[in-house]
Amino acid sequence: MSEKNKEEVVSEALKAEEKLRSYWHILDTDGKLWEFDEFDFKGHDNLRKFSGYEYEKDRTVTRASPHIALMR
Repeated sequence: MSEKNKEEVVSEALKAEEKLRSYWHILDTDGKLWEFDEFDFKGHDNLRKFSGYEYEKDRTVTRASPHIALMR
């Protein structure tokens, strides 16, 4: 597959992702299902970070992953 074809495939995938509508819910330890915007993330910082990353589809890199330094 040529480089141009790879770029076109990625572009089509990104376009499709933009159109995709996901519905996010959080299941708490008591078994209650919450809509994403209604859940209280207090005390659940890692869940907030992970779910926010997925929910907002924010793929920007603010810092290098820890394994990058090890690979150098």
